[in-house]
Amino acid sequence: STVRAGQQVNLGMNYTILTPANAPVSVTLVREVRLNGQMVGSPYQTTVSNANGSYSDYINYVLPNNATPGNYTVTSKVMSSYGSNQRDAYFTVQ
Repeated sequence: STVRAGQQVNLGMNYTILTPANAPVSVTLVREVRLNGQMVGSPYQTTVSNANGSYSDYINYVLPNNATPGNYTVTSKVMSSYGSNQRDAYFTVQ
């Protein structure tokens, strides 16, 4: 998507938990925003406890009023004691 400096970007992720015992597991969710490989602001991080199933997590990221135009990369990570995964998504600031 394309946004302007000062606007809000909804950063969503969907993930699935599958553990052998179907017991709740501690899961760390991370979002990192980068421009030209450099981190923009602080990464968002939260820890949740989920049993087996599919989940969604959304945060609103507000771009600074002076955000540099360009192509931004959002890396979303899901980490637990059973494993981890990450995906990249992109948005453009005009």
